[in-house]
Amino acid sequence: MKIKRSIMFNQMSGKLFRELAEDIAAKFPEESELCTGNIDASNFISKSKKLKIEKFPIYNRKSKMTRVISWLIFTFFSFIKMIYAPKNTLIFIVTNPPLIVIATWLVCKIRKLPYVILVYDIYPDVLIKFKVLKKKSIVARIWRFLNKVTFENSCAVYTIGDFMAENLSKQFNVNKTKLKYIEVIPPWADTNIIKPIKKSENPLAKKFNQIKCVTVLYSGNMGISHDIESILKAAKLLKQKKNIKFIFIGEGEKFKSSLEFVKSEKLHNVKVLPLQPENKIHYTLALGDISIASLDKGAEGLMLPSKIYYYIATGSAVIGICEGTNDLAKSLIKGNFGITVSPGNYKKLAKTILFLAKNTSKLKKFRDNARSSSISKYSRKVCVKKFEKSLKSINLLPY
Repeated sequence: MKIKRSIMFNQMSGKLFRELAEDIAAKFPEESELCTGNIDASNFISKSKKLKIEKFPIYNRKSKMTRVISWLIFTFFSFIKMIYAPKNTLIFIVTNPPLIVIATWLVCKIRKLPYVILVYDIYPDVLIKFKVLKKKSIVARIWRFLNKVTFENSCAVYTIGDFMAENLSKQFNVNKTKLKYIEVIPPWADTNIIKPIKKSENPLAKKFNQIKCVTVLYSGNMGISHDIESILKAAKLLKQKKNIKFIFIGEGEKFKSSLEFVKSEKLHNVKVLPLQPENKIHYTLALGDISIASLDKGAEGLMLPSKIYYYIATGSAVIGICEGTNDLAKSLIKGNFGITVSPGNYKKLAKTILFLAKNTSKLKKFRDNARSSSISKYSRKVCVKKFEKSLKSINLLPY
């Protein structure tokens, strides 16, 4: 069967996934679609003019209940979309919302449509690790079984880190997929757009008073799997250091508590800001001299903060808050652009930030290595080509 188009589903498709959708769509003879609840995606226009953005229900992160409800609604919309998908369509899903894998298997089984899965976060394992679900609960057992069936009936399963791939390989028989192995394709950044910007030329650096200081940046989701508390406590320890300032830009369950902490502790060295408009992302990310990615205890091998690949594209050094061996630590060590600190060890985190702020030669080396690694290993061009090569190998993309 010759595939003529794709329909891609991602409730919170960020810039990275939309770039992937655009590049994949360009390879098909007919128009492809991206179904997403991300409001910013509505303004995204494919340069290839072969990708249509269809607005789906948004992802509501206000509470656990609103998350589940928004998952269910998006999954229902996706189910209907797949039912009426034209023949010769490739269905491409990610594990956000996590319930979509069940709908995909059911529809594609009935309609005999090929589908592939990109795993950003491993569910229900993430929810079990953070005690939202019990390991032996009926919900968790059914969820694991349905994942197994869905993964084994897919054409291919992709993920973003080696440790995540190893974890996934224990949960289903990968030989039953058409690809026969789990392909690891790391996140990336478009290095032509996300790049270093001098603070003197960055309007947000001026706006947020970051010109004459070392800026420590945390950008992105502030959820249950992120050790935001340690960063805040480190900022408190360093509040007398006038040349070091912290900026948090994001949203999530820990956003409000972060604002309250800064206010109660009178941390004048910290700004906590909501997500900024996406058309300013190249400015916000370029604020960080040192940027922080966080994995709380228990999240190792289940997820990888894709933000680090945006950080390094701007030439920022990275501090990874994580435990033991994992994909985040591996990236930092392999690229020699950062340092890891254990979750909860806010004193060491503060010392590490202070060390890099004082040791300008070390900081510069990390920053140079970061940009170099981004261009050579984690650019849009390099990573999307790997995706394309994999899909072509199982006849899901035209040659």
